[in-house]
Amino acid sequence: MQRLISEKLVGLIEKNSASILEKWVERLLADGITSSFSKGHVEYVSDKAKGLLQNLGKWLHYDTNKDEIEKRYTDEAKDLFKMKIPLHEATRAMVVLRRFVWLFVVDETSSDSAFELNQLKEFNDRLILFFDRAQYYVIRSYMAELSATLQQACKVSADDAEKLFFTKSFYNK
Repeated sequence: MQRLISEKLVGLIEKNSASILEKWVERLLADGITSSFSKGHVEYVSDKAKGLLQNLGKWLHYDTNKDEIEKRYTDEAKDLFKMKIPLHEATRAMVVLRRFVWLFVVDETSSDSAFELNQLKEFNDRLILFFDRAQYYVIRSYMAELSATLQQACKVSADDAEKLFFTKSFYNK
C-alpha cells in the first residue's frame, strides 16, 4: 500500500471540512451559474461533499479503485438528473468544490522547502485526478439517463438515441 506524501494536507482538509463546505454552499447559492440548486438540492450535494471531504484520504489514496469512484458518481449523477439539476450546473459545483479545497490548502500551508512543495504538487495531482474521474462518471451517467429518458418519454428508438448521445461510446461498445 503506497502512502501519500501529502497525508498531512489530507488530514488538514478532513479536519476542516465543515468550514470548506460552508463557503462552498454559500457560493453555490450565490452563483448565477448554479441557480438550479435550491436549498434542498444543496442539502443533498452538501451531504455528499461532506462525506467526500471527511474521507478524502480514502478517495485520493493510490489504492482506491476506479470502480469505487465510478459507483459513487454514477449513482450521484442519476440522483442529480432526477432532481432536475442541469449537467453543466452539476459539473460547475464539482469544479467549485475542487477549487475551494485547493485554495484552502494553499491558504493554510507554507511551502518553504522542496519537500513541502512536493507535498503540494502530489496533493494537487491526486486531487485533480480524483475530480477528473468523478466528473467523467457524472457526465457519462447523466448522459445515459438523458438518453434513456428521451427514449422512454418521446418514444425515440435506441438507434436514434445513439445518433444523438453516442451511448455506445460510454462503455466502449
